[in-house]
Amino acid sequence: MEPASGFSTYCRSCGEYFKIEKAAPAGRLSGLMSRARGKQQPVPAPQGVASGKGPAMPLQISGFSEQDAPMVGRAALLSNAPPQAGATKETRRVVVCFECNASHKVAGASTSTICPSCSTYLDLRDIEIKDRTNQRIKTRGNVVVQKKGALLGTSVHCGDLTVHGSVAGSIYAAGEVHLKTDGKIIGEIRCQRFILDRKCEVHCLQPVHAEVVEIHGHVTGHFHATRCIILSRHASLTGSAKAHSISMEPGARLNGQVQVRPPGRPEDPEFSAALVPG
Repeated sequence: MEPASGFSTYCRSCGEYFKIEKAAPAGRLSGLMSRARGKQQPVPAPQGVASGKGPAMPLQISGFSEQDAPMVGRAALLSNAPPQAGATKETRRVVVCFECNASHKVAGASTSTICPSCSTYLDLRDIEIKDRTNQRIKTRGNVVVQKKGALLGTSVHCGDLTVHGSVAGSIYAAGEVHLKTDGKIIGEIRCQRFILDRKCEVHCLQPVHAEVVEIHGHVTGHFHATRCIILSRHASLTGSAKAHSISMEPGARLNGQVQVRPPGRPEDPEFSAALVPG
């Protein structure tokens, strides 16, 4: 047998020369001759495939298995991979150290961290109090005291504090203190915002220091606000109130000493103390 591209040959028995009547296809023969001369001829695209620059990987591969079952495979471009579902930018939060008051950023899902300035361990977990306890709580997370929960004779250091039960000790909150119950608080309170709900009656034996004090119920104590004190129409405050401004709706009551200082006027150390000590 001779190659399909051949057009002449010699007889292996007698050596006679003769031509082959059926030559190879012209396209294939010309391609072989061009490659033999060192010229590269473009290969035509197969039918059914669009010309032009294609993807780096085939979009679909089809065929049949040994059991004649149809097989279809798809491949995505590596350079244009679709984004994964739920992939979002990680949120970060600012944490202030209990000891040196230095602040640094951590991942939003972190449960603890180490202060880069003084190496103090900082708990970042949220805590829910459901029973009576005298354990000291110190976290930069939020604390919720449920109706049957009680913090007895201890201090609380936290982010936000929401009280449905009772708290007897001192409260140091970097954010908001929200009281939704009646009771007596023996220790001092320092926070950014102090809120007392309507129909709640609270007696604060030590001063309350905050940026904003918002009263909707009945409270007794001494309140120092670096910004304002707000009394709604159902509120009553008995004691003393010091702030840059005091807002009272019609029907509100304030019994005691009132001191209003404009923002530009210098303040005494008692009036402008640090809100949240370490």
